[in-house]
Amino acid sequence: MKHLKRFAKEYALLIFGLILLHLSFPAFFYRPGDFMFQDLYDGFKNYLTVRAYLSPVNESILLYEQMNYPFGEYIFYTDNSPAISVPLKFLIKIFGDFSPWGIWIYSGVWLLLMLMSPIVLFRSLKKLHLDSWFVALGCLILVWTNPQLDRFNIGHFNLTACIFYIWMIRVMISYFLADRDQDGKKIISVLLELLLLIFLSSFVHLYYLPLLVLFFGLFVFILSFRRLIRRDLFAWRNLGLSAAASLLGGGLVFAILRISDRYYSLRKDGASGYGWDYWEHAPKSLWTSPAHALIDFPLSVDQSIGYEGTMYLGWFIWVGIFLSLVAVVWRGMSRLKRHRFFPFFLSILIVALINYLIGIGDDEVIFGKRHHNYLNLFELIKPLYEGVTHFRCLGRFAWWSFWTLGIVSIAAFDWLWKKQGWSRYLIWIPLVLGLTDVTGWTQRFKKHNNKRSNLSVRAIDERLGSLPAAIEGYTIDAMLPLPYYHVGTEDMSLTVDPHAIQMIHHSQLSVGLGIPSIATQLSRSPLDYSREVWSWFHRDPYIHQDFSTRLQGKTILIVKNKAFYAGTSEYKPKHEAFINPGVHDARDFLNRSGARQVHQDYFYEYYLLEIP
Repeated sequence: MKHLKRFAKEYALLIFGLILLHLSFPAFFYRPGDFMFQDLYDGFKNYLTVRAYLSPVNESILLYEQMNYPFGEYIFYTDNSPAISVPLKFLIKIFGDFSPWGIWIYSGVWLLLMLMSPIVLFRSLKKLHLDSWFVALGCLILVWTNPQLDRFNIGHFNLTACIFYIWMIRVMISYFLADRDQDGKKIISVLLELLLLIFLSSFVHLYYLPLLVLFFGLFVFILSFRRLIRRDLFAWRNLGLSAAASLLGGGLVFAILRISDRYYSLRKDGASGYGWDYWEHAPKSLWTSPAHALIDFPLSVDQSIGYEGTMYLGWFIWVGIFLSLVAVVWRGMSRLKRHRFFPFFLSILIVALINYLIGIGDDEVIFGKRHHNYLNLFELIKPLYEGVTHFRCLGRFAWWSFWTLGIVSIAAFDWLWKKQGWSRYLIWIPLVLGLTDVTGWTQRFKKHNNKRSNLSVRAIDERLGSLPAAIEGYTIDAMLPLPYYHVGTEDMSLTVDPHAIQMIHHSQLSVGLGIPSIATQLSRSPLDYSREVWSWFHRDPYIHQDFSTRLQGKTILIVKNKAFYAGTSEYKPKHEAFINPGVHDARDFLNRSGARQVHQDYFYEYYLLEIP
């Protein structure tokens, strides 16, 4: 009973979290074998990479073999979260094939992390003596209104893991307390925890590496700045240890990539797309209510905002900002400065501002004119290290502003609650308004993110139809969809996005038949290999010996889209000289190659190409 009373708020967060998950994703609980958050575009592709990687047909642990045949791709560049998929792969090797359930397990991981996030945040804030029931409710609201939730709809499921931001907040609080008490042993303990966080989060999604390391490094520097100027040896030692731990964590991640990846030397140093407005934060999104909001914020603007630029703060934080300003006026800045946790809050706000300036990109439109953003830290790093442009979706760095403003809001509400008098009950206003935002998110999830799986056994069998009987007796090594597509080279001149439905259809065939696809939709692929595959379609092929050797003696199943080549498809891929034969001139390619038709259905014609 004493234990229950001691952890009553944590148990309450667990129960309410389960209720919200059940309301948001009922299909996950009621039809687990036939569930997806998202069944198109990046969502489908990310599910596909996990489903195919876990299949026993994909024998390698590090090399993903379902796409980009005959080269494959290393798992670090496939969005299948190696920190999760690799342990599952080992379990399959030990206990047998459960890959058809891999999608449900993969989905469950993100929901479990979401369930645990409010509890971890509340436990972290308790170290700052923020431990009331209102604080617990505030933690629940923050997790259920944070900007990363939008990734459930977009399909970047590994970017929904806000628990890594929350875990970093916990690390920073622990560091602050240890630094304040000059506890050297505790500092070492905190930095070891930091190493673990960097390692795990980076292999869930590589973006977490700069997002977390940069924030922690700047936090330690800002927190210790005055003491560093005074040449405080303890502060200098802690800064050195923190820098060493951050470099060691990042260096370990890059070392694993470099040692494991045989294609490393073939990859581009930088990435195209850096500086695109669509991938940068849009400041107007801070007060622009999303469509699912039950009560619109009064400053909302009716303009389209790209998903990478979106970060609506919500009622809870906006009212929290107002109350924080009231606290400054009411108590006075001089009194606030004497608060024992003031340096922590000030430091994270300053660092969040630096990250926000990165998030808005290299320039921004202000009052109708475009101005260069000289305060973007990446603009200083880019001339020294072009690899920073791989983290081109700069809007994600602005997410820190949500979490820091959210924590400051919780502190402001806690301050108001501890005051005497009627004004303390004003705290119900942001809490109730915040819960309306939570309700809006649950309704959106229920409506848009309870899809039927198009990679389930049922869906794959329906797609296969009578094709297996038509090709029975043939040993097929790979599949080639026409029109061909290729995504992931980081060279937009070689990039052709697939038609969504065609990509789903041929992926179902690829998984169902257990054969890899020559087409590619991944994150980073060597440029030379992409050129080799595209050149396969030309009369005078520019094919390296490596590529032609790998194709010798192989049998390829060609899947030709009938509607596209009959001119009745809405799919309009770009038309460039180098990629034209692979996209548009399938008939000429088929005639030259000697492929023979073996089957057809309503959507496709199927050909077998035997390469001598």
